[in-house]
Amino acid sequence: MFKKVSLLLILFILGNISMGTKPSQMSIPTSYTLEIPLDAKIIINGALGFAATYLCVLGGKRLYTKFYTPKPQPKAQIGIIEINDLSNAPHHLSLIEKVRFDQNIKGVILKVNSGGGPAGTSETIFRELKILQQHKPIIVYVENVCCSGAYLIACTGKIITPQMAEVGSIGVLCAIEKIKDPKTNKRENLTIDFIFAGADKVFKNPYSAEASPEQRKKVQDQVDLDYDFFCSAVAQERNLSLTTKEKWANAQTFVGPDALELGLIDKIGGFSDAKDYARDLVKEKLEDKNTQINFIEIK
Repeated sequence: MFKKVSLLLILFILGNISMGTKPSQMSIPTSYTLEIPLDAKIIINGALGFAATYLCVLGGKRLYTKFYTPKPQPKAQIGIIEINDLSNAPHHLSLIEKVRFDQNIKGVILKVNSGGGPAGTSETIFRELKILQQHKPIIVYVENVCCSGAYLIACTGKIITPQMAEVGSIGVLCAIEKIKDPKTNKRENLTIDFIFAGADKVFKNPYSAEASPEQRKKVQDQVDLDYDFFCSAVAQERNLSLTTKEKWANAQTFVGPDALELGLIDKIGGFSDAKDYARDLVKEKLEDKNTQINFIEIK
C-alpha cells in the first residue's frame, strides 16, 4: 500500500510540473491525504530528483543531436577490376556493366596483366569500356605485361606501368596449322574425307590441303582489316599519328621508358601511383571536394 501511494504521489507531482503548476500551488486530493513518514519523503525526493535529472539529460541529448551532431561525410568509391585472362570475357563484361550502373562508384582502376587474346573478344571488351569511359574515368595499371588485345583494352584509360613492364605488340596474327603427314602416330590407315558446302569451309582444318593463293589472300585481307582497326583505335585513344605507326604498331613490345617516350603509356609508377591518379581524376568531377574516397574490388 505504501509503495502504491508513493507512486501515485510521484505521478501526481510530475503531472502538475509538466502542466506548469508550481509545487507550492499543488493541492493534494483529499483521498490521498495522509501523514508521510520521513523515509517516504526521502524516497519521493530521490525519485523526483532522478526524474528531473533524466529529463534534463534526455532534453540535452536531443538538443545536442539536433544542433551539434556533425553531418556524415559524403563518400565515393573507385572500383578495381582485374583483367588477366581475356577468354573469360563474360565475367569481365558483367563487372564492367556492374560498375557502370553503380551510382556510388565514381571511377575505375583496371589491373591488366595479359598477353592478349582473340581479336573479337578484345574488341568487345574495348567497346564496353568505351561506353563506361563516357561516364567515369578509367585508370589502367599494368604490373607485368599488357600486349596485343590486352593493350587495345588498356587504351580506354590512362595507363600507368612499372619501369620493367611490357606493353604493345600492336598487330594481328592468324595461324593456320597443317599436319604434313596425317598417317603418323600408328595411324597408317588414316583417311580423311571432307564433305562440305562452301569453298573455303575446310581450308583452315589441319588435315586439309594447303591453302590456295586465293584463300591465303582472303585471310590476309581480314588480318589487314583487323590491323587497321587496331591501329586506328590506338591512335585515337592515345592521340598518336597513324603516319608514325611503323614506330609503335610493328607488333614490337616496349618497356616502361620506351613506351612512355612513344606515347603508349601516361606514367611510370606503381599501384599506389595509379590509386592517387584515379583519386585525383574522381575528385575533379565531384562537387564536394571533401568527399571521402574508398577503393573496392569488383568481383
